[in-house]
Amino acid sequence: MSRHCIQECQACMSAQPDVTVRLLEYMAAEKDSEGRNSLLKELIQKYALAERKLAELNNSLMEKQRQLDEDLQAAAKIQAALLPQHQPLTSNTKIAWKFYPCDRIGGDIFNVVALGDDYMAIYMLDVSGHGVPAAMVTVSVSQFLQQNSVLLTRKSSSLLQKPAPPQQVLSAIDDEFPIERFNKFFTMVYMVLNIHTGQLIYSSAGHPHPILISAEGQVEYLDKGGTIIGVGNRIPFEEGEKQLCPGDKLICFTDGIVECMNQNGDFYGEERFFARLLMFRDRPVDDILEEAIRDVMEFGDQQKPNDDISLLAIEFISSAP
Repeated sequence: MSRHCIQECQACMSAQPDVTVRLLEYMAAEKDSEGRNSLLKELIQKYALAERKLAELNNSLMEKQRQLDEDLQAAAKIQAALLPQHQPLTSNTKIAWKFYPCDRIGGDIFNVVALGDDYMAIYMLDVSGHGVPAAMVTVSVSQFLQQNSVLLTRKSSSLLQKPAPPQQVLSAIDDEFPIERFNKFFTMVYMVLNIHTGQLIYSSAGHPHPILISAEGQVEYLDKGGTIIGVGNRIPFEEGEKQLCPGDKLICFTDGIVECMNQNGDFYGEERFFARLLMFRDRPVDDILEEAIRDVMEFGDQQKPNDDISLLAIEFISSAP
């Protein structure tokens, strides 16, 4: 640039200082705006990446939840298969049952098993806790009883098979399921009924006492037995024996029904439960259990029970002449 032009520019800048300042301010603002835009773009990219990862994680969790739901449904079907599937093939008895787990699967299990042509075994157990861990124990005990027929029948001196004593069955189960095995204990009642004569032999391991309601309306609690399964009982389980007459009804239950709570924190209780059973004692066992469940659900404001509820009833209809 010629000396003349430089002098003219200097003169112009000297003459208009405000224009120079404004130009510098504009250039600084433009540079600051570019920085903000770059930062904003970086933040948007990071947010989009985080959102994408969150969506992938959510989809993974939803898939795992779906698989868990399928597994629980399959487990519930397996547990349901361990409950009574049909009426015993005899006209001498009538059975009914209700099972309401507080989760999809529960820690209660019960069944009625034919022992040859003359006897049936009746059992019910309640594992400590709820859900999958408790259900695993119920399945293990049920399989143990099914796979170890020696516990259910024994050979007498006449080579005829007869039921093993209930105390022997409970002792064998207690040996097989120490609390260290599953970190669980459970209560159980085990009974053997002669379906022709009505002779009932039973024993209980800390389970709520079964209720025997006679045809005349008298109530008796079957209280013979011992302590819970899993703690290594050193004292033999005590057995009880009763003679059932036509029209007598035997009812087994878990403590979930009497410990059901309403919104005020009140328990349903044994007194109310027993009164309900007596109120409908002349009805078929199906109706008795239906009324009992209806009453406890009304008491609990139709809310999901806080513990598994199991009911099993057997009516002895006739005896051999």
